[in-house]
This record gives sequence, C-alpha cells and structure tokens, in this order.
Amino acid sequence: MSWVEEKVLITKLCKCGNKIHCKGLCRKCYEQLPYIKAMKKEYRERPDRKARAKALHAKHYNELENIKRRLQYAQQSEVKAKILEYSRRPENKVKALKRQQQPEVKIKLKKYRERPDRKIIAKKYQKIYYDIPTNKEKSRWYQRQEKYKIKKNKRHNIRYKNDILYNLKNKMRGRLKIFFKLKNIPKRKSTMKIVGCSPQELKQHIEKQFDKNMNWGLVLNGEIHIDHDTPLDTAKTEEDVYRLFHYSNLQPLLAKDNLSKGAKLNWIKPDNRIKSDK
Repeated sequence: MSWVEEKVLITKLCKCGNKIHCKGLCRKCYEQLPYIKAMKKEYRERPDRKARAKALHAKHYNELENIKRRLQYAQQSEVKAKILEYSRRPENKVKALKRQQQPEVKIKLKKYRERPDRKIIAKKYQKIYYDIPTNKEKSRWYQRQEKYKIKKNKRHNIRYKNDILYNLKNKMRGRLKIFFKLKNIPKRKSTMKIVGCSPQELKQHIEKQFDKNMNWGLVLNGEIHIDHDTPLDTAKTEEDVYRLFHYSNLQPLLAKDNLSKGAKLNWIKPDNRIKSDK
C-alpha cells in the first residue's frame, strides 16, 4: 500500500478508529453529540411517532413467545456463565445494592410490579419458568432451607397481623384443612370457591354484622372469632360440609362467646357485652 492510499484510509477513520459516518465521526460518536440526542428525543416524543410505535409493537410482539425465547436464551450454558461472572464482580454487587436502596427506585419498582398488566405477565412467566424441571428442583431445594423458612414465617406473621383480607383467607383455609382432614373428605375446590365469595366480599359480609363494640383490630388480635352460625359438627355428608362452609353461615363472635357456644345448636347470644377499649 502506497503512502497516498494510507493517507486516504486514515482520513476516512474516526478518532475512535471506526469508519466515518458523518461530519468526520463514526455513527456511534455522531449519535453521542448533544444536539443529535435532543433531536432524537424530540422525534420519539412526537404523538404521531408514539402512536405508530405502539401499533407496530401490538402487531409484532407476541408476549408468550417472547417469554419463552428469553427463558431459552437464559438456559444456554454460555449465557449462564456470563451472567454468573458479571453478578459475582464486587463492583457490580455494590452498584446493584446501592441502586436497590434508593427510595425513588423502591417506589418506582413497587408501582411497576403492582400494575395489572405486569401482574398478568409475571404469572405467565412464572408458569413457563416452573415448567422447566431444573427450575422446579431448584425452587424445592431453596424452600427446604432453614433460612427461607424463617424469612417466610416472619413475612407471614407481619402480614397476618396487619392485612385483613390475608388474615381472613388464612383463617378460612386453616379451618377447612383441619375439618376436611378430620372427616376424611378430599378437597376438590379452592378455599374461596367453597366459601362462595371473594375475600373482599367476605370482609363486607362480616363487617355488616359488627355491633358497636366490634372492629377489625379485634379480629386481627384474635379477640373476635369468625364463627359458623350452624356448627360444623352437625355435618353428616360432604354436601352438608360444603353448605356449612358457605359465607352465609359465617358471623363475627367474641372469643369467649364462641368458646361457650361450642357445637350447641340452640345457643343464645348473651346481651351483656364487655365494651372494648380500642
């Protein structure tokens, strides 16, 4: 190669060593110019551009296919090794931890996870993820660890004492489990399907029956029980069990009254009420 050809070649290269695209710069360097960035941003934020991008996305984007493709990609040994190597770097660990502890990041992530569309996608992703045998085994192994059990119990106790809907669901589920086991009846439906309403509707049904001394704080503390008006012990057949577990047979009752009632059919609610300080 002559010195003339070398000179021509050198002049066609950007300062970073890449081929010139525009104004003596390669494409990468050219796109980093402030006024180019501003132009691109302005273009992306135009309403007609947004509408077009949304339409193209809806036409070509297949949610389930995309999830499967991402999972297949993540299962490749080379990709796994790269992810592991990247996550084990000390500087990346520190960077990730700092970012997660930022209040604005926490709020943003929480809002993002609580979006209805994201919840649907997360459920689909979870189903596909756990269909892979290795992921199932990994999850079961982790759930057997003592560290996970302590964390899970702590989270459950906090939520059980503060979340009314969670408290009600757990009470219904626990009572069903014990009773079905005693009667040797197989559970063929989910708890709330047997109860016959959603947790929110159950809450409203119980709240309607509160007297002036009752409140949800007493329910969460265990001072008020969710009682079956017609006792469960009167059930003779499987149909009776399902009928008595229906929400229409549920009522709030003070703990001492519920214990005195037991499995009596002709029990009369006492008039004298002990006023709550709460």
